[in-house]
Amino acid sequence: MKYIATRPRAERLGNYGLFSDEENVDLEKAMDELDHYTGNVWTHILSLKREDAVRLGYDNAKAWRNLLRANRNDIAAAMNISLGNFRWYAALHDEGEHPHVHMMAWSTMSGEAHLTKDGIQQIKSTLMNQIFKQEMRHTYLPHEPDLPRQLCAARRPNGPAGGSETQAEDPGEEDCDGPQAG
Repeated sequence: MKYIATRPRAERLGNYGLFSDEENVDLEKAMDELDHYTGNVWTHILSLKREDAVRLGYDNAKAWRNLLRANRNDIAAAMNISLGNFRWYAALHDEGEHPHVHMMAWSTMSGEAHLTKDGIQQIKSTLMNQIFKQEMRHTYLPHEPDLPRQLCAARRPNGPAGGSETQAEDPGEEDCDGPQAG
């Protein structure tokens, strides 16, 4: 753990490069917890190409911290760990062409966690879907200039279908909140 937190290219959030659910991680306390733990600890490495990291905003530790915090419950579930027992720490290493995050995860209850190939795939899928969310949305939504406006109108309580909401692909709430083009 000390390696991932103090490596020269670990981006610092406070005194160390370590982040987790806690706002300010105490490295000594975290290392002590890990030293006294007798179960399995998994280490995940999450990596992007430099150009993708920059383009998508994942070229800084805060973005990765927010991503992992937002998806911690899904990661815990994929590792078969109950939420109250899930522990994780991570650090961004801003390396040349492949910035990457080292993540350590375990259950406080020895023997509870187990990670299968399906679990690994679930974690990858969850995180990649979040990271590439905007790009996938433009790929999978039809390329019609008025589609976002049509979908927003359909979501309104008194939309064009006489008040019934549609189950069409959701353009996202943020797209419906802004000014309408045209």
